[in-house]
Amino acid sequence: MRMQAIGSSMVATLGAALALTSAPAMAGKPGGGTGTYNPEIAYTSNQGSAWSVYLANADGTNPVAVYSRRKGGGVGRVDFVPGSGPAGGQLVFQPTLGSISVLTYTAGTGGIKVTNIRALVTEQSLLLTSVDVSPDGLYVLYKVGNGDNTSTLKVIPIGGGPVANISTGYFVEAVWSRDMAPNPRIAVSIGFGGNSGLPRIETITLNSDFSFLSTSGPIYAPCTDCTSIAIEFARTEDDILFSVAGGASSGSMGNIPAIGGAVVPYNGVSGFSPCFNANDTRMYYKNGSSVLYALDLATQLSTTVSVGSVNVFDVRP
Repeated sequence: MRMQAIGSSMVATLGAALALTSAPAMAGKPGGGTGTYNPEIAYTSNQGSAWSVYLANADGTNPVAVYSRRKGGGVGRVDFVPGSGPAGGQLVFQPTLGSISVLTYTAGTGGIKVTNIRALVTEQSLLLTSVDVSPDGLYVLYKVGNGDNTSTLKVIPIGGGPVANISTGYFVEAVWSRDMAPNPRIAVSIGFGGNSGLPRIETITLNSDFSFLSTSGPIYAPCTDCTSIAIEFARTEDDILFSVAGGASSGSMGNIPAIGGAVVPYNGVSGFSPCFNANDTRMYYKNGSSVLYALDLATQLSTTVSVGSVNVFDVRP
């Protein structure tokens, strides 16, 4: 999940041309990892002198930096490609805030090794965000800012090819639903206040060519003084996870059926950017200090997954 929209005041700072470096052969975390490397978490962090993309086990052990760039620009979103497993897989990530690449890796008792990094798409806008891979692993959804607080939602095949434009509006985040049938469908969070209206969640149904077909209209609106909503689909149920930023509800998390209905809140747990694991038994989230936690939904106990600051993250589907 997931990263909130970047303000225009940050774009000039983040837009400086910086040299990129990759780290394709690290075999363990700083200090030396042990045991099996079974990456279930991908996240970005600005530890040390560089921004890096890390892979780590489900409990945060054996983190490996698989891509790095010098501080000053940072890296954007990161998302597992469905079909990734214990022995390896792929990540879609942003080496810069205006581009998307696909990283292929292998994993096992010897560590994690990057075998390929391939550029997928570059946009002129530095406000390229909300990168999300479809549940069949074939398409990448992303959002491009237009400079007037509106954004355009786009889709590109993960192997490369023509880009399809879905819609333009006051979108904050966009994610694929958990399946692609009978029509592709996405969930979006909309609104920063003012002319964009109150923050809210809607679903959009697409045609087979990913053009806009219909919208559900608002299925959730948290509060009049909230600034944005972070969203992610559940893995096994047709539910949308969300967290609220701003206002009295800031840090509240819950889920709501994608067709609308009653919100199920996660009472007693405050955080942002919730994301389920593959079978919806654990919910990962960040606290206000950007520390990553995992909530066991059966026991309702949270454990710390990362010690350092986590910018954005994803959990292997």
